[in-house]
Amino acid sequence: MSGVPPSWIGVDQNWNLHLSDNRHVKAGILKPGVTYNFEAMIENDEIIVSVVYFFNEKKIAGHKNRKLLNRCAYVKFGIYRVLSEGTTTFIYENPTLELTE
Repeated sequence: MSGVPPSWIGVDQNWNLHLSDNRHVKAGILKPGVTYNFEAMIENDEIIVSVVYFFNEKKIAGHKNRKLLNRCAYVKFGIYRVLSEGTTTFIYENPTLELTE
């Protein structure tokens, strides 16, 4: 897969959460060594995707009706660095995917 995902949430160099449309998420500043619970509820069909993000069980943000370029939705856990520089390591404990109706 290539190209920009229709919706993502990330952490900047100051440990603030940001959305793919560059909005700052007011969920507080993350701290190294602290465990947080992130959840995303995803609805999609063949051409659009809507996502609602939760942080420690509180709704913090979302995107509605984003177009899927490849007609395929996917979930990625990981680190993306533009210049591949940095030494920060993130540990994901018990990531799960559940199909709901």
